[in-house]
Amino acid sequence: MDGTIDFTALKIKLLGSIVAISAIQLLKQFMSINTVSDRDLFWLVIIHVVFVFSSVLLALSDRISAGSASHVPETAVARRRRTCRKETSTPSRGVA
Repeated sequence: MDGTIDFTALKIKLLGSIVAISAIQLLKQFMSINTVSDRDLFWLVIIHVVFVFSSVLLALSDRISAGSASHVPETAVARRRRTCRKETSTPSRGVA
C-alpha cells in the first residue's frame, strides 16, 4: 500500500466521523438527562440512527459496486485447490 486514500475510503471515513460526533453529542445529552426533554432526546436518537443506517447502506453499496469477490479473503481450501490445479496442469520434469 502506498499511503494514498481513494474516494470510497475517504467517504467511509467521513461518515464514520459524523456518526462518532453524533454519538458523542447523544451521550452528552444523556449525561444531562435532567435538563433535556424527552422530545429532544427522541430526535437526537432518530438523527443518530439515520446517520448510522445511511453510512451502513453506503458502505454496502460501495462494496457491491466494487464487486464482492475482491473483498472476500481467500480461504485455505480455495488456496489449496488453486495450488493443486497449478501442479497438475504443469508437465512433470525428469521422467520421460
